[in-house]
Amino acid sequence: MKKMQIVLLMIMVPLLILGLQNYNATTAYNSHQDSALKLPGFSKPIAPISKDRSWRLSEQVYVGLDGLIYTLLDKYNYYYNSGFPARLDSIIVSYYVEDTEPFDWVANDNYRYYYDASGEYITCMDYYFLFGQTVLHRFTGEYDAQNRLTEVIEHSYYNNRTLHPIARTNVLYENGLVSSFVSYYYPSGTGSGAYYKKALTKDTQGRVVMQTEQSSADSINWTNNMRTLYTYHQDDTSTGQSYVDYISHHMVENGFDYLALISDIPGMTSFVTVQSYMDSVWVDMYRYIDNYDTSGRHSSRIYQVSIDQGPWQNEIKYEYTYNQNGNLIMKTLCSWGTTDWLFTSNLYEYTWEQFNPNEDENITTEPLNMSVYPNPFNDNVYIRFDGKDYEPVETSVYNIRGQLIKSLGNSRKTSVTWDGKDNHGKSVSNGIYFIKATQDGKSISKKVIRIK
Repeated sequence: MKKMQIVLLMIMVPLLILGLQNYNATTAYNSHQDSALKLPGFSKPIAPISKDRSWRLSEQVYVGLDGLIYTLLDKYNYYYNSGFPARLDSIIVSYYVEDTEPFDWVANDNYRYYYDASGEYITCMDYYFLFGQTVLHRFTGEYDAQNRLTEVIEHSYYNNRTLHPIARTNVLYENGLVSSFVSYYYPSGTGSGAYYKKALTKDTQGRVVMQTEQSSADSINWTNNMRTLYTYHQDDTSTGQSYVDYISHHMVENGFDYLALISDIPGMTSFVTVQSYMDSVWVDMYRYIDNYDTSGRHSSRIYQVSIDQGPWQNEIKYEYTYNQNGNLIMKTLCSWGTTDWLFTSNLYEYTWEQFNPNEDENITTEPLNMSVYPNPFNDNVYIRFDGKDYEPVETSVYNIRGQLIKSLGNSRKTSVTWDGKDNHGKSVSNGIYFIKATQDGKSISKKVIRIK
């Protein structure tokens, strides 16, 4: 319950600001920019996308470390449109409440999506509840004859007030490619409106190599704020059209994160550096370094900071784990110690379902089911299968880096036991492990946590 109270306090501040007369456009703009701040009703994690069009995300669970125990925090369930089976119909956001037993998920946030005839998002409606009140944010997209996104308008409704505009962002094009984004934040009470612009610089492939962010009170005189520099991996094949498609297809979908999506380049970046404009000089603030595996999948992202223009210092690292279908199943967060990366402090788990993109009906995802208990475990963990009785099940244990720890055999047994030891008979350390079962070419994985 303590975690829930902290979250509520965090979201209470911007909501109260929204209702006060000294609300200003800068507050709203900065809230949109902070893509790392995931607040109920104000933003949601940008969902991963499968490279295989026959898979779509069905669930995302966020787990945090509380002392030595991993604790469930929030969950996102994804539902899809029957007419456009690859496109979202709704997202239900739930928070894990531990104040009284039985502990359970409590839904608090609901995203609903609406489309035009071509299947593009035209409206994202975000409903959530705060202190007995229904809060609504609506994001509406406008498209041109080429199905390119040209405008996003955000409205808000809170505490029985009428729906009123918050912000408007126009997408400008030049030679068929995105050239800039211009946002206007409407005044409220005694506050004043403000303009923000992100101008893009592109290379010969049309890829974004620099975004320059500026602000203005009148849309005529602009002041430099920040800029982002992009360096691409040698295997990157994206183009300027890739960015047009990405913005048009996902900007409205991401709701309150729609401005953060502008900086989320769809190509394979190697370095992304963010600088601040101070005393007429661009100064390094932070950067991230992207690494990829041999299949071109994102394997890690390292965040570094530069303090007082000093050398880059490690801060945090995300590591990505994929299943046999190439879909992301886990994103873990590690913090930097004094000489090395510390243990995982937070993680995101992803569940995928298979579907036929040409039909409305879903295809059964995994005929094999598996349960593990106890979890977390100390000495032994028991694994039970429910699948085709006449087909053998191959069972293996992997660590969080995807390395094989223990092979548990290939048999027709309905259950097996793992004693917490690796293939060399050595007891494994505390941490997160994955038990993978494969039957008739289909696989399923379950996470287990060992605590001795």
